[in-house]
Amino acid sequence: MLNVPSRDTDSRGVRVQGLAIRRWLATTPGRMRLASVLLVAVVLTVGVTATLTAHSRANAARAVGLGAAPQLLASERLYGALADADAAASTAYLQAGKESPDLLRRYDDDLASAGRDLAEVGRGVGTTTEAGQAVADIAEQLPVYSGLIESARANNRQGFAVGAAYLRQASTLMRSKILNDSTVVYAQAAGRLSDGYARGTSGADVGALVLASAGALLLFALVQLFLARRVRRLLNVGLVVGLSLVVVALGSTLLLVASEGSALASARRDGSDAVQTLSTSRILTLRAYNDDNLALIARGNGAAYVTDFDALVGTLGGADGRDGLLAEASQAAGRTGSTRDVSDLQSRFTVLDTAHVAVRGLDDGGQYQSAVEAAVTTEASAAAAMDTALPSQ
Repeated sequence: MLNVPSRDTDSRGVRVQGLAIRRWLATTPGRMRLASVLLVAVVLTVGVTATLTAHSRANAARAVGLGAAPQLLASERLYGALADADAAASTAYLQAGKESPDLLRRYDDDLASAGRDLAEVGRGVGTTTEAGQAVADIAEQLPVYSGLIESARANNRQGFAVGAAYLRQASTLMRSKILNDSTVVYAQAAGRLSDGYARGTSGADVGALVLASAGALLLFALVQLFLARRVRRLLNVGLVVGLSLVVVALGSTLLLVASEGSALASARRDGSDAVQTLSTSRILTLRAYNDDNLALIARGNGAAYVTDFDALVGTLGGADGRDGLLAEASQAAGRTGSTRDVSDLQSRFTVLDTAHVAVRGLDDGGQYQSAVEAAVTTEASAAAAMDTALPSQ
């Protein structure tokens, strides 16, 4: 006896053109409809992926250009202004009653600049981060520092030896706390910039776009092969249009990504990296010169400052400035077109180191006043020449 399906069994499930969905999908029209749905889905997927990739790169470039880079520059200016203020304060102290008005103005300008940069940095880091706490600490400590400097000046003008203690206390506060907090601020800004560059040059989103496009092209090829075999049609208008959309989306997005990636890589190599190298070299040069001043102010108890000077010289570039940060600074300046400003960077560094040796020789030989005179004239001029050759950004 034949086993005939009942009407209820036949009517179950979705039916298309009188056929069960599975049987309809086995027909040529069914397969073509299914292929059409899949093709539309992959074209949309490629379009969405391309849009997200372009949007992600644009956001990364915007974050670098409008957020992270200005924040890093403000952090560098803040650190440089603070270091320069400390150097100017120690130099003015050594001049004892005949301070240069330009030097005093430089100190005041540095503190004013640090205040402006601190406000700019504070707006970018918020109040809940480690950098935000560091900004608050700097704002609290700067008035204490300037108060100690004023006490040192007042006592120094009257010939009181306690002025040296005030100055050393101020410099210790600057080095151990204020500049350390500035380093925290700088590190966060540098991290944000590095993250922005990483997002802007990442290959993950491009890889997803390429994979989606490759899948779409493969599906188009399979559908075209199917149509060629079933209906003997070499080209299909719908397929050609869809394929064109995929190729255009892929090509235009890859061109955009390549262009923005190249611009970001160039900006990092010739922009932020170069600025960081030049700025760091300038700050260490200022600190080294300040070490000599503080060693003199300590009057025989400044061995730690001399040791720090020697360590900084090694970091900067050795005895002739042809290695370390100064060599990198020269290369960076060459990439950014600033070779005129740093063409004689190494020779200026040698002059500064020679001046340092002369000051140390005079001080160690018991000629304190001559050492002070050399520090505030010859060595100060050499440090100023180095500062000019390492432009602040």
